[in-house]
Amino acid sequence: MQTQQVTIEACVESAAEAVSAFKAGATRVEMCSRLDCDGMTPDLAEVKKVLDAGYTQIKVMIRPQAEGFFFTESDLRKSIEACSAFFYLGIRQFVFGALTKEGKVDTTILAQITEALPHAVWCFHKAIDLVSDQWQALEDIATFPTFGAILTSGASATAIEGRSRIQEIQNRFGDRFEIIAAGKITHQNLTRLRTILRVPAYHGRKIVEF
Repeated sequence: MQTQQVTIEACVESAAEAVSAFKAGATRVEMCSRLDCDGMTPDLAEVKKVLDAGYTQIKVMIRPQAEGFFFTESDLRKSIEACSAFFYLGIRQFVFGALTKEGKVDTTILAQITEALPHAVWCFHKAIDLVSDQWQALEDIATFPTFGAILTSGASATAIEGRSRIQEIQNRFGDRFEIIAAGKITHQNLTRLRTILRVPAYHGRKIVEF
């Protein structure tokens, strides 16, 4: 398994970090802002700088506010506007997640944003680890064809703590989604986690050294 090609996804907050991550070996980046509050939509100009530098394997997080993952109509409108602007630049991959106040996937919000951008590709982010019933949540997300990836730490603080759940998600949903392991994955523990988790992609703030 160690020789199998996997995706190394660096979570970055700026164009400079993105370029450095690619040069250090990242195969893809997720661009965000405000990682101190679990990530928000990045600045359009920062994303453009990375594209202008010749890098295209970029995912953009869409989250207009820092208070949880409940979306108002205003939040949804801002999200669609942001996605449209990034899409115009050339971004096709987005990271998004919306929950109801009851802790379920907000399928109404997912339906509206995917209908607004039918040619975009979506990853449901770590809000999946906050739901009341993770298996039902994954089944709900699976009904949206353009949601092709799940970012998860197995409902735990770290990937190593959530390893059993991550493995089970891979076993049950690996044919439907790209399962992306997250949760304190670094360039120092990546080799070990690849051996344990056996998923196709790994995500982290310090997943490459730069």
